Amino acid sequence: MLIKFDIIQTLSLSVIVFIAGEFIKKKIQVLEQFSIPAPVIGGILFSFVSLFGHITGFYDFEFDETLKNILLTAAFTSIGFSASLKLLKKGGLQVVTFLILSMILVVFQNLLGIGIAELFNFHPYLGLAAGSTALVGGPGTSAAFGPLFEAAGLKGGAAAAMAAATFGLVMGSLIGGPVAKSLIEKYNLVEKYVESEEEKSLSRESRKLDEHSLLHSAVLIVLAMGIGTIISNWFKNLGLTFPS
Repeated sequence: MLIKFDIIQTLSLSVIVFIAGEFIKKKIQVLEQFSIPAPVIGGILFSFVSLFGHITGFYDFEFDETLKNILLTAAFTSIGFSASLKLLKKGGLQVVTFLILSMILVVFQNLLGIGIAELFNFHPYLGLAAGSTALVGGPGTSAAFGPLFEAAGLKGGAAAAMAAATFGLVMGSLIGGPVAKSLIEKYNLVEKYVESEEEKSLSRESRKLDEHSLLHSAVLIVLAMGIGTIISNWFKNLGLTFPS
């Protein structure tokens, strides 16, 4: 049996999955304790429901993906809202060191991916699809580079890249929470960081949420998305791929 969801039903189901994740997180203390995101909890639960139907042949889901790219772009655009030049400056040499190490690890990640792919006689681009494209770039980058992998001869390259990116997001969330918590407790990071009165005031102001700040944020996100697509198309005309 094929269960089809139109665009509104697909969006509504995603909200239900999120609410289910929130409910489970509140009921199971360990999930709350290790800061496991509610969307990950609900998403994993739904993936098992979907997997069961697919394996048994009882049912399959088909979703309208019209909003997928729009919401993906909005989600990753909103990440920029947490960027702060003041925090970068405060990080100093540590930020630069982290950036350099990340760049080096990206290269090794791709070399390792290509090596493993060739070891199993797979297309070498599969190593890139499951390498930094997915695990550093995420779903947005995977969606942009997937068609390029397929054009280069990697059959199902887009699906492989998106699957790897989704796996990376889930595992990053599951592992990141407990690791971060253990490091915070081990080095007493909460006690060591003491905000000044100015920082406390700015922090309270940044957390203020009302109809004006919500509208202001939504407008900025939509504008940034639009400008991003223009810049992305400009790069595309130059023969470069940069996800909008």
